[in-house]
Amino acid sequence: MVKRTCLTPTFAVGLEAGDCDTKSVQFFGGSVSVAVCGLLLHVQRNAGPASAYQHVYWLLLTVSLVSLGLVQWYRRGRARAASDDERWNVTSV
Repeated sequence: MVKRTCLTPTFAVGLEAGDCDTKSVQFFGGSVSVAVCGLLLHVQRNAGPASAYQHVYWLLLTVSLVSLGLVQWYRRGRARAASDDERWNVTSV
């Protein structure tokens, strides 16, 4: 039986345990990024709009690239751990 982490209709098919956790992370990530971008624009109110928004987009691009790098680093670590488990014939619980 799949443990549900949020209220969903009983007819929802394919709901996994982490679906609502992922949505919560996306919601809070979006709200925090909007707040940070708003603060960055407020700090740069004397700069022209093009310059201020350029800095905001560079910040968002940097965060995205760092996130992508972390995902790749995590996947490589998981793949390495899986290959070590296979080599030593260890089963995970």
